[in-house]
Amino acid sequence: MSKRVDPISFFIKVRGKDVEITLDPWISDDSATAAFRAKAGGKDFRDDTLEGLRKKLMAATRSEGVKVKVPFARLDAVRSGYSTSGQWAVRTGVALGLHGGNGNLLVRWDDRKATEQLESTDRWSGKELLRPLDDETARRLVTLKAQQHAITKELDELTAMHSFKLKEEVQRVIDARLDGEDERDEDAHLAELETMGDDYKDGWMPEDDDEVAQATYPDDIGAK
Repeated sequence: MSKRVDPISFFIKVRGKDVEITLDPWISDDSATAAFRAKAGGKDFRDDTLEGLRKKLMAATRSEGVKVKVPFARLDAVRSGYSTSGQWAVRTGVALGLHGGNGNLLVRWDDRKATEQLESTDRWSGKELLRPLDDETARRLVTLKAQQHAITKELDELTAMHSFKLKEEVQRVIDARLDGEDERDEDAHLAELETMGDDYKDGWMPEDDDEVAQATYPDDIGAK
């Protein structure tokens, strides 16, 4: 029978920085195993040995502390309070490296002095981040983005005006048809009663046994 022992935490030095290590031991009747875990660059690492984990951490933090200057641009919406104004501008900055703890981009915008982080999972780490642009290309991008925004807004408004919940509409039509059929069935039933004679409508009942036999058995069957 095996059981898990409470995890043990301690620190080791990786590239001059303290990194927390978690040891998860498992003990059985005839053996004992352990897993060493740590986090670096926003990722989780695991190994069966401490030395194996240390090598993984060294590889993951290889670029930590390396300073670079990579210029870039981004097409940003011009904000008015908490909402966008429908106008756009090209914003420029410089990427300085990667954050050692979470792997985010470290950037400094040309219109600000402080260094900021761009999340590595953020949309800005994809196609929206642009290489440096010349003035003509930047103006063209701003114009196209404004046109796209206006067209998208008009498209959304027109779509909303003509959209409907199809399933609810189908159910409404089905219910209306069934209600109409119920009304037609009732009308047909009343008409049928009108054609069956006054005796039946008035609740006719046989007066003697001969009438019961006649009502139960047609003449040709009774004759037999």
